[in-house]
Amino acid sequence: MRKFFVVIFSWLLVYQSCFAAAVPVSRMQGSTSGLIQQKVASRGFAANDPRFGATLSAVSTTVATIAGTAAVVAVGTITAPAWVTFVLAAGVGTIVTYGVSVGLDGLFTWLFKPNAIDVSTSSSSSGIPGIGTGIPFWVGTGSGGITVYGGDGLALARQLFYDTVSTVDIPSCSVGAQSVQCYKGGAVVTVAKNSNSAPPATCPGGNYYSGSVCKPYAYPVPTIPPALNQTPQQAIDALTDTEKARPLNPQLLAAAANLAWQKASAAPGYDGIPYSPADPITSADALNWKNANPNTYPTVSDFVAPQPAANLPWSMPVSPTATTQDPAVKPGTATNPAAANPLQNLGSDPNIGAPAMEETPTAENILKPVMDLMPGFKNFVVPSHSGVCPKPEFTVFSQHIIMDSQCNLAEQNRSALFAVMAAVWALCAAFIVLKA
Repeated sequence: MRKFFVVIFSWLLVYQSCFAAAVPVSRMQGSTSGLIQQKVASRGFAANDPRFGATLSAVSTTVATIAGTAAVVAVGTITAPAWVTFVLAAGVGTIVTYGVSVGLDGLFTWLFKPNAIDVSTSSSSSGIPGIGTGIPFWVGTGSGGITVYGGDGLALARQLFYDTVSTVDIPSCSVGAQSVQCYKGGAVVTVAKNSNSAPPATCPGGNYYSGSVCKPYAYPVPTIPPALNQTPQQAIDALTDTEKARPLNPQLLAAAANLAWQKASAAPGYDGIPYSPADPITSADALNWKNANPNTYPTVSDFVAPQPAANLPWSMPVSPTATTQDPAVKPGTATNPAAANPLQNLGSDPNIGAPAMEETPTAENILKPVMDLMPGFKNFVVPSHSGVCPKPEFTVFSQHIIMDSQCNLAEQNRSALFAVMAAVWALCAAFIVLKA
């Protein structure tokens, strides 16, 4: 019994060690790696090409190096570089030279500068998310004490201020993780986040739920000046939870993959597949990747969240859709299964000479087996034969008649008839031999 427990305990230790070897793979890692692999394959390179793995390995090293010099951001208790600070340090402003929405069809637009971000916010109700099952929503109190629900806390708070306080004044609003307040002239309207229960109804984008119907947002659109020269942390803090839950703009994902590959290929000693400025990874490539892999496509939160180095966040996985990877397995690294085996002593030199080349056969040597396949058939001669042409004789009306005209005709065409019959005889003989 004691041995049994020892064996079980040992097995558990081994199991825990194996399990600990697997580390998480973020959706930014997988999608970045997937886009590079997708582009490499479209250029005709096979996955078993040694440069394929060398490309992923070099990209991992380059991203880790640049991320090590990038600014750190803090979310909760984690403080580390994020993918947004990586692209900022890598010079994303050189390839994305205009403001782009952070989330797909999002309300926050970022213009990347050297070490800074200009943040613009849209208040258009067309981009405000609706209400749906499984999506966090916000709750507030409208006119007459009616409980209202919305998919965006800031939009809902502005709408309630418009409904219950003033239809003219545009309030100031403060956005928190769990509540939003809009206030002006001593009046305050507050909405709270509720993510623990299902919403009472489903409303399309640009609508909130009040009473028993979905209503479109109708508050006055405020003029919000852009926040210039924001640090990455300030730009991240301005994002709402709704914005962080959006899919990442494919243009930013494509920019991250391009920068990673471009910087890696320019590094000394690079032995991977060259980066082609004429055929870069495009936002269309990233959008196709999103449609093909909706469950592993990154959100804005994945883009801006700190990624601790302990989880190897910058390593490009060989399998883009995997959720974990073994840190001991590096892309493009081959293993020698006999590395630990001692060399085998084969004994003394047997003095075996170098191998000699055989003489090159001639055309006659090659065809001789075929030509000698049926020597009897090859030497066949039609045997000689002699015959007498039959000449029928008969008497008619006391006159003796001899029929020899056919003999004269055959004799006149002897050579032609001989050739024809010899050929027919030979053909018949050939069929008989081959049939046997």
